[in-house]
Amino acid sequence: MMFVILLLTLLSHISQNAATFTEGDLQFTAAVYEYDVVLNWECMSSNGCSREDALLTVEENLVAYRRTAREAKELEADILLFPEDGLGGLAGDRKSLKSFAEPTLENGTNPCLLAQNGEIDVSSYYATIELSCLAREVGVYISANYPTSYDCQECNFEYCLYNTQVVFDPTGCIVTSYRKYNLWIGEDLTYNVDKQPQLKYFDTPFGRFGLATCADLLWESPVVEVVREMNIDTLLLPLYWGDFFPHQLSHSCESGWAQGLQVNLMAANIRSTSEWSSGSGLYHPDGKQNYIHKPLESSSVLVVEALDVHPAKMSTNWNQYANQHSQDYASWSDQEFTEIVYGDEFKFIPITVGQNKVKVCTDDNFLCCLADYQVDNLEDQFSLGVFSGLHSKDTVVRDSWYMEMCSVFKCDPKHSKHTCAQDLSYDYDFLSRSETVFTYLNISATFSDDTNVYPQVLFDNVELKPEFVNISPDGVLGISGTEMPGLISMSLFGRRYSMDSPIPEQFCPST
Repeated sequence: MMFVILLLTLLSHISQNAATFTEGDLQFTAAVYEYDVVLNWECMSSNGCSREDALLTVEENLVAYRRTAREAKELEADILLFPEDGLGGLAGDRKSLKSFAEPTLENGTNPCLLAQNGEIDVSSYYATIELSCLAREVGVYISANYPTSYDCQECNFEYCLYNTQVVFDPTGCIVTSYRKYNLWIGEDLTYNVDKQPQLKYFDTPFGRFGLATCADLLWESPVVEVVREMNIDTLLLPLYWGDFFPHQLSHSCESGWAQGLQVNLMAANIRSTSEWSSGSGLYHPDGKQNYIHKPLESSSVLVVEALDVHPAKMSTNWNQYANQHSQDYASWSDQEFTEIVYGDEFKFIPITVGQNKVKVCTDDNFLCCLADYQVDNLEDQFSLGVFSGLHSKDTVVRDSWYMEMCSVFKCDPKHSKHTCAQDLSYDYDFLSRSETVFTYLNISATFSDDTNVYPQVLFDNVELKPEFVNISPDGVLGISGTEMPGLISMSLFGRRYSMDSPIPEQFCPST
């Protein structure tokens, strides 16, 4: 009986209303949905649940998706991105996740029409069919993330499970799909990955789009490679990403990667107060954005913004200034101290009141961070920190990735365990608020020539304020301006991909 009801619901949404778009338009309207997902805790237990029970949860989430897609259509959106795990297929083991997984269909197929004609089984392809019909009804591109599976003999399992992003065009046809490669901690218990990361993109009348998912952002492949090799205009990034202080807050990374890669970036996150998960938006390569970040609130939000079809790009030589002027900056070794920050040993030098130029370098002087600034009153002690080396805290498929980091944030040598090791703190008020206002602050670093750099600046209430931020062509990240709010952190997040650990010959879920 339930599947009869679901089928009737499905067919009621079939429509031929497709949006039109003029090839010569210079901008398009993008929409992302930050969603407080409905979960079924019984399904997420180790005992799992039936496919029928899983679909009841999927349908609850699809109710919100339909409402949001219709709202996006009213706001004249051309493309809508939903978040990672947004249909409730979130689980700690393969048995519970399998109930949510669906087989994949070939690109160019129209699941909505196939269901209407009785050519595919509704219960097996329910989410795929519903999303296809929704795209067809509202006439916009829709990208959604949910588990997929097929029979295989890999890793001593009878089936493979993938974290999959599927894109539907305005007629309901599947345009392309992407299977996440760089899994996050916990996903190694459930998901398979391909032998190599996939480089997936699709063309529209309003530019070329590339696909990645959540933690993929931190790696060269697929993100940098799909930007570089496929010449995309906009990156689609569904994610389930909490606030990891001081350097890995979702909206800060989203903005920084849009600027570092010089592409538009569409990011849709899950909203979860228990995990400080929030941070979705639409980001331009020049720093402008429309975003939401409300990790302590539970309401879902639709964000809509006009983006350039082919965004203008700015070239930045991220080590030019620092290489030319490092000798002009003083280094006081008697004031330096070290602290573990998010698993890595940083070297710091305190920021002092007044106008100063300071420098801190790694022990081997391989990487030096420079700062010139003026601050009249330090409500909290800030320090300039540097780190260069392999980072292994966030890795699953590969063992480690290489980071070169230059950062200013609240870090007091007298209370370093509480203030510097921010990933261990649960004091969200301390982490997210600041009354320390710099008159100006500029940072730069002697990065390796092959390092990709992603600029990040967070102000009081961990807000992005691009109107106070400037990036010079010779690699200086600066903030200045009247009525500038207090600073939370300011970083040059460097990734030296050539030093990352290699891709394994075979990755297997570790259940």
